[in-house]
Amino acid sequence: MSTTIDTGWFQGLIKDKGFSQRGLAKLIDIDHAALSLMLNGKRKMSVGEAGTLAQFLGVPVGEVLARAGVTVQAGERSIPVRGVVAAGGTLNQSDSTKNVAAPQDMREGATAIRVNSPGAPHHGWVLFYYPARDVQPDAVGRLSVVSLADGRIMTGFLARGFDEGTYTVTPLSGAAVEDVRLVSAAPVRWIRT
Repeated sequence: MSTTIDTGWFQGLIKDKGFSQRGLAKLIDIDHAALSLMLNGKRKMSVGEAGTLAQFLGVPVGEVLARAGVTVQAGERSIPVRGVVAAGGTLNQSDSTKNVAAPQDMREGATAIRVNSPGAPHHGWVLFYYPARDVQPDAVGRLSVVSLADGRIMTGFLARGFDEGTYTVTPLSGAAVEDVRLVSAAPVRWIRT
């Protein structure tokens, strides 16, 4: 398998940011060999990996996806926008009647939320996910929509906490919320920039 990827762009950006490829792999918690295969077009980049790379490299996720040869196309269906992500990753839910075009492979039941962080590179992103009633195993290590036990709903990169049954949520901007208990966590499946 070989995908079209702009290897030179990725290598130049990694170097410009002061990372080595091995150092970046460690930072984003991916095996160095897997990152190498991905950046050389031998392994397809997932949307979650693109989001993580975008965060550490300081570029829009759409640019990472485009440079990785991942095509995101809108289908004919539309998905309701159910909330806005504010500064610090807090999700303010709404029953808005606004809809956005659905990515081609999103099934029924998908939901969209919009990021409202003026001045930030992720301002205006639309995040697509499937709401969950529990912590989905594939949410760990990815940008996810999480419901905390204290009633807050957030978006952020999810990691296991230090204490059993706890997690750390690191929003796209703002401080991490550490060692919290979650009711649910659903990984973001698509990001439209």
